[in-house]
Amino acid sequence: MYYLGQGGIQAERMSRTFANALIAEANLLAGDYQVLRTDEKAPYGNMAFDKIAEDSAHKAIYGRRADWQNYYKEAQTYFRKVISGEAKGTLTLITTDNRGKGNPFQRGYQYIMDMEVSPESAPASRAASASTSGTSTR
Repeated sequence: MYYLGQGGIQAERMSRTFANALIAEANLLAGDYQVLRTDEKAPYGNMAFDKIAEDSAHKAIYGRRADWQNYYKEAQTYFRKVISGEAKGTLTLITTDNRGKGNPFQRGYQYIMDMEVSPESAPASRAASASTSGTSTR
């Protein structure tokens, strides 16, 4: 599987960069707090949980797995691959707003609303031409 920008792979197609980000996000969610049922006997097997709240009326707790640190470490490993490592490919992050609005996060969403491929997703050569010309990279 190619990294983003290799073999003609862009944001429109699955890449190894995307797969690594997905693995990282899945690990992050698995180690995070969640609502867990307590009305069934051992619905999660022998798994231990760190509980921070309980709702007896709805037979649920709010907690996370006792081994959450392992999931966070795994997420960190894969996020590092995506952000700065080999799996990055041509991925770049929008850090400036070339519209003069001063909000790079909003600029990322504006690319979506304009139905343009964001420079965060496009190969470096297309991203550079799009950011200077202001035209669509589709």
